[in-house]
Amino acid sequence: MFWPLPSSFPTGASAAAGIAAINSLGNLSGFAGPYAMGYLKDLTGNFTAGLLLLAGCALVGAIVVAMLRIDARREQLSGKIAMAH
Repeated sequence: MFWPLPSSFPTGASAAAGIAAINSLGNLSGFAGPYAMGYLKDLTGNFTAGLLLLAGCALVGAIVVAMLRIDARREQLSGKIAMAH
């Protein structure tokens, strides 16, 4: 859900930094998610707590994205630039 965001807000080097931040967060999640799932499974004896944690993280991400303000002019302009290339 985060991949379209760097091109919608910043441009140039800022967009590259946004994409790098998304990649870093994805790599960190790829490590922390299974670790947290295993820890909570060992702690509680079932997968319910781990799945609730992962669902909560997805919900928080969806709320953050929903709260962002999108500039319609920039969206239209980026679409026209993409079509020109």
